[in-house]
Amino acid sequence: MSKLFCKRTGANFAQAHGLSVICLRIRWTQWTHGNRPGAHMAMGRWGQEMWLSEWDLLSGMIAAIAAKGVGFAALSLMSDNPGMRWDLSATRETIGFAPEDESPAIVAPAHA
Repeated sequence: MSKLFCKRTGANFAQAHGLSVICLRIRWTQWTHGNRPGAHMAMGRWGQEMWLSEWDLLSGMIAAIAAKGVGFAALSLMSDNPGMRWDLSATRETIGFAPEDESPAIVAPAHA
């Protein structure tokens, strides 16, 4: 509810007061394992496909801050991972974000 409230409040302020509000949907970063995706991730393949490197996180933040002419936008932010299920075209078009890192999902081995 709090995320929805903040997005709607941001959209309202952008429309009513001409502010630029960009909400970034930061997909998956982790403080363990050097923020590298892999079989250790709790959400498996789905989580690995949402992985976001530190460099791409920083680049996305800088792109959002530097973006011109954006009223309101809610955009996905993740690295360019093979097989990911989310489309980054709106993020690319709106703020010029082009992820540089990628990592294929690694499926955890089956336990015998």
